[in-house]
Amino acid sequence: MAVLASDVITRVREILVDGAIAKRWTDAELLRYLSDGQRTIAAMYPDQVTKVAIVPLVPGTYQTLPADAVSLLTIYRNFAGDGLTPGRAIRLIRREILDDQNPGWHTEGKQQVVYNYIYDPLDSMAYFVYPPSNGLGFVQMNYCFNPEEVTDLTDELPLAGIYQTPLVDYVLYKAHQKDSDFAAGQQRAVAHLQAFTLFMETRSKREAETNPNQSLGPFNPNVSGAAR
Repeated sequence: MAVLASDVITRVREILVDGAIAKRWTDAELLRYLSDGQRTIAAMYPDQVTKVAIVPLVPGTYQTLPADAVSLLTIYRNFAGDGLTPGRAIRLIRREILDDQNPGWHTEGKQQVVYNYIYDPLDSMAYFVYPPSNGLGFVQMNYCFNPEEVTDLTDELPLAGIYQTPLVDYVLYKAHQKDSDFAAGQQRAVAHLQAFTLFMETRSKREAETNPNQSLGPFNPNVSGAAR
């Protein structure tokens, strides 16, 4: 079930006891805090704000991520030009392997179907494909995206429903910062920030413990989604 901005803001106002006509915090203000919370989660845990998309390739080996991307998580497979028909799987490979075994790989003949992709965290908004693309192919990828600004109570949030609780805490943290000149306001802000952080850290730990890839063997840091 989709979570709406109003689901978070209503709970926030109940805790703030701020439901009167003359509100201490406006909807626009709380929605900005909600937007900040979503971006914070995306920055802390990129795999929690993800999108699977079929993306066209441009000619050559060097490719850029979609405009709303923050970082690449993985690339699954080729897709036909219609963007509907799945094709050959694509595997992650180290750039050093291609550089050592085939130094001229960037200038090889261009093809529609690619076999491998290379990701360099130093250039997080791009990736390479091999063999070079002829610009007619598509790939299916999973990437972390930057959540859009929340501007209305009816806006649907991209995060799973389980993140409604930490988002409430994050908005409360930002709201109480408005009263940070007073000890009580500062204490409340810190308490809600700690609750937000604890939830996110616990969630991340539990996901690692229940990751099905645990059964595949020791964690390989070079394999996206491997057991941690």
